[in-house]
Formats: sequence, C-alpha cells, structure tokens
Amino acid sequence: MSHPNKIIKQIQILRKRGRSINEIVSALGIAKSTVQRHTAKIKLSERALARIGERLRTSTILSQNEWQSAKQNAIKTVGYISSKEAKIVAVCLYWAEGNKSDFSLINSDPHLIRTFVNVIRKEFNVSNDQIVISLRVYEDLSVQKCKSFWSCVTGVRLADQTSVEVLKGRKSGKLEHGMCRVRVRRGGRLLKLIRSLAEQIARTVE
Repeated sequence: MSHPNKIIKQIQILRKRGRSINEIVSALGIAKSTVQRHTAKIKLSERALARIGERLRTSTILSQNEWQSAKQNAIKTVGYISSKEAKIVAVCLYWAEGNKSDFSLINSDPHLIRTFVNVIRKEFNVSNDQIVISLRVYEDLSVQKCKSFWSCVTGVRLADQTSVEVLKGRKSGKLEHGMCRVRVRRGGRLLKLIRSLAEQIARTVE
C-alpha cells in the first residue's frame, strides 16, 4: 500500500526529532512496517538518539515496575493452593494440552510440564515408574542437552532408550529445549477421571 508524500514526510520529521517507531505509529495511526520502511535510512542526530535512549530507559523502568506489581498481585491472589485447586489446575492443563485418546500431554513450557507432573504425582498418586517421557526436538538442537533439561524439569531420568523424535528444521530460537511429552502408563482409569472432572467444571461454569 502506497502512502501520500505528506504522510511519509511526517514520519521522517518525527523520526528526526527523536520519536520512537511506536510513538510514530501511535501518532499517525499507520502500520509499524510502514514507519520502519520510511525511517530505515535516516541518520539521527545526537539529540534525537539521546531522546530515544531516554524513552527506552523510561519504558524499561515502567515495564519492570509493572512486572513487580503483577508478581505481588499474583502472590496475594494465589496464596495457598489446596489439593482440590491443584487437581483443577492439572485437569485444565490436560483439558487444553492433553491427548484425548490416551493419558499424555505435550508442551514446550517447562513450568507447565513441571506443574503437571508434580500434581499428578502428589494429587493423583502417579508413581515415577508410570511416567514415560519422550521428546520432540529439531535437528539443530543437542539431543543430550534436551534430555538433561527435561530430566531436571520432570524429575524422571531420561536414558539412552528414551524416545526422541528429531524434526527437520531449525527452531532453537523458539523451542530452545524442544517439546516434552508426558504419558502415564496404564492411565486409562485416570484419563476417565480427568475427562469427567473437565466435564463437571464445564457444567459448573456454564
């Protein structure tokens, strides 16, 4: 999409005055890619660079303060997790990410995997010898490092015979440790319970 010369000139003037890309986007109501395209070759003055640097510092401090406030709010909100609440957490994780035909779940988030494994151990009496871990990694990742990482996350020792599916492509930037699949051996009865709990939660909040 082409833009009138007047808009392009406004973009460039604002940038030379030390406005950030996001500020220009907000001020003119145009796409970020458009602003980036028309400011890429602009050489900024020291004054403009100083303003942009100050804005970035201010934005960073604001973001840090917001994170701190959010974390404090989270501590107050969550407080103590009861056994019932922990079970509901596991059910919701499985409901969103689990396989519906057998008791297994796959995800790349270590916090999600650790939470799920810890809860099924503690609240559903799943023993370590029932937990089977398998991995899905891209070919640019170290299989051994991924095994070591997920072993620490799950508390399950991953041996040489651990199933690892190696996928073509390079995804280390997004999936640094690949994906971890947690399956429960002889988990048919537990699967029925989890799915029944999910159905009951759905009925309760309708």
